[in-house]
Amino acid sequence: LMFEATDRKFANIVKAALTRVERTLECNYEAVKDDLARVSFPRLSDDTICTTMSQVYDRAACAEPPKAHVYAKLIVYLVKGSGHHGDRFRRAVLDCCQRQLKQPFRLQDPDGNPLPP
Repeated sequence: LMFEATDRKFANIVKAALTRVERTLECNYEAVKDDLARVSFPRLSDDTICTTMSQVYDRAACAEPPKAHVYAKLIVYLVKGSGHHGDRFRRAVLDCCQRQLKQPFRLQDPDGNPLPP
C-alpha cells in the first residue's frame, strides 16, 4: 500500500525511520527502506527536503560504524529513489557536506569533549 505524504507526514516518517535505526541493535536496512518506499511524496517543499536530509546526514556523520552505513544507505535511497525530487535531495546532501567542511576540525575524546590543541 502506498500513500501520499504531506511535508509534515514525510518528515515524521523519516524521523521514525531514523529513530528505528538508532534504537535497534541489529538494524535491518531493508525494513527501514521498505517503510520509506510505501510513501509517495509528489509535492515536498525545499525546506522539508533540506531539514530531512540534514537530520539523516548529521546522524550518519556522528554514528558508530555499524549504524553509519545504514544512514548512508538511507541517504543514497532518498537521492536515487525519490524520482523527480532526486536532484533536490542531492543538492541538500551537498549543502550538508559543504557546511561540515566549513567548520573547523576539532579533535574530541570518546565522550565528545574537545581535546586541547
